[in-house]
Amino acid sequence: MGPHPVTPADLGGDPDRALDWLEHELPNLMAVLRTARADGWPEVSWQLADAMWPLFLRRKHYEQWRAALGEGLAAATTAGDAAAECRMLTSGGIGELDMGAGERALEMFERAAVLCERLGDRLGYARTLNYRGLAHRQSGRPERAGELFARAAAQLPALGDERAGALAVLNLADSHLDACASATSGTAVHGSDDSAYVAPADSRDAVRALEHAQVAHRVLAGKGDVYNAARAAIAAGRACLALGRMGEAEEQLSGALGVLRGMNADFEAARALGALAALAERQGRARLAAEHGRAALRLHEGLSGTESAQARQVRALLARLPGESGDRAAPGGHSETPDRGDAAPGGHAPASGGHGAAPEEQ
Repeated sequence: MGPHPVTPADLGGDPDRALDWLEHELPNLMAVLRTARADGWPEVSWQLADAMWPLFLRRKHYEQWRAALGEGLAAATTAGDAAAECRMLTSGGIGELDMGAGERALEMFERAAVLCERLGDRLGYARTLNYRGLAHRQSGRPERAGELFARAAAQLPALGDERAGALAVLNLADSHLDACASATSGTAVHGSDDSAYVAPADSRDAVRALEHAQVAHRVLAGKGDVYNAARAAIAAGRACLALGRMGEAEEQLSGALGVLRGMNADFEAARALGALAALAERQGRARLAAEHGRAALRLHEGLSGTESAQARQVRALLARLPGESGDRAAPGGHSETPDRGDAAPGGHAPASGGHGAAPEEQ
């Protein structure tokens, strides 16, 4: 963008260093993104927004996320690139979902679906099934969400995207965990072995959640998607907890936590810690439950945006424990993030550690 040659930063192939660089340069990148379209470089604008996706997904700069993807969408429209429009709509929609704006996200995903149909992009359309399911789930329509996840799980592998199909299966696991959450919440059981916990009489949702989580983990791990494989391990751990399989739950959750901490994936690490806190509470280990709960809250509070449901659940757990106060301030958090799970226009995978970087999503 200037008269001098560009000197690329030497990041040594380290995804975390790349994210650090993007974060440090965020003000400059946003300035370039905002001026590129006006200066006649719309492709630079939307491609830059796309390159910043892993940063937004992992570090949760919500204001810039919304602004960048909005500008990128306008630029893609200006360039007449419908495939890029779809990508900006889905990436922007995931941001809206992360900020709790489920209906706004659904509108964007449905616009992307229409464009995919117009382009004859069957794979792109199948991916929107997953995204639309996430929006319906967040907006309190679990049956519709489950239908869309199931369709995505069936169609995506058949169309060549096994990873995105596995993410849809993982979403199915989370949906079953939603269904069985009320049956397992607040149940304290003393003892350290699996037999000390009595599973709910109707454990079908927990069993299905575990089955889906195990399938998702196997595929995602096989694809080298470490981040989302760890998310699948969290789902498996939560399902084991609901079934009273305490040893398996601790193994799954602790393993996922170790992976996620190494990736600076604070939100998902906080989810693992919250589940470990619930596990310790049910085993009658109040001190350990408090330690895990406080650690989870510290991570949640380091994230920007509206406090997540997961953070509120941790606060409620802490309030139940002896000597713990449930009235700590509730500054920040974010909703569960999906990873796009798609390839960039041109067939390249997103440059993230697990949306790749996380990426996805889901």
